[in-house]
Amino acid sequence: MKNNSTKIFMIIYLLLFILLIILFIVVINNIYQVKIEDPKVISKSELYKQKINCDPIIIDIVFEKSKKYNIDADIIISIIYTESRFQNIKGYHNRNRSQDFGYMQLNNYYFKGDLLNPEFNIDTGTKFFCKCLQQEHGNITKALQRYNTWNGRVSLIYIDNFWNYRIFLKSLEKE
Repeated sequence: MKNNSTKIFMIIYLLLFILLIILFIVVINNIYQVKIEDPKVISKSELYKQKINCDPIIIDIVFEKSKKYNIDADIIISIIYTESRFQNIKGYHNRNRSQDFGYMQLNNYYFKGDLLNPEFNIDTGTKFFCKCLQQEHGNITKALQRYNTWNGRVSLIYIDNFWNYRIFLKSLEKE
């Protein structure tokens, strides 16, 4: 009788052990499936395409050029917003009879080429801003002043518009 009860105990113990292993495998499998299939995880560029009133192709170009010049895309998007409100336009006539063009409002006195071509405009503007940032030792506000006026005299409204839009972009990431 004692031998039979020991066998029954061992069988029950073995079945419980197998059941525990199966339960462990199911739980682990569910954890990894949730992480893989989580629909809330989207890239920053996709988030901007969904939330910003801008042509998605422009967002793609900005992310491409930001990577090329090693600068945060939200800086370039904020400059484009501040300069042109995401419009590929001919801007103001300046005192020297030059004119600003495109998303990044590049001045045709200093820059040559098809300034209304979005790819060229954003590439040239991003490269130029990175040069300004380097000359100002990483100070974004001073680099913006140099980018906007070349001599550093820029309105506080321009600077405020840039920083407010950049804060808006950062808030999108936290949603």
